Amino acid sequence: MSDLLAGNGLTLVPDVGTSRGANLLADPGVDQHDPAERRALIDSWLQQISLDSGLLGMEKVLEQLHSDSLQQHL
Repeated sequence: MSDLLAGNGLTLVPDVGTSRGANLLADPGVDQHDPAERRALIDSWLQQISLDSGLLGMEKVLEQLHSDSLQQHL
């Protein structure tokens, strides 16, 4: 997983071992019909996946992605 995510502004955490996969669950408190809430849930999953892979910085990557997306719509 770290090879797939590498190169996108993420930083490798040294000596974390091998990724075993993230256990991702849908939050029953999230209204998945609401695009903003659904995006927040997916962002949370991406953060969990990157942390499990021994990578830091997904929050910053997502922030930049959402900022770029917003600029394209303006």
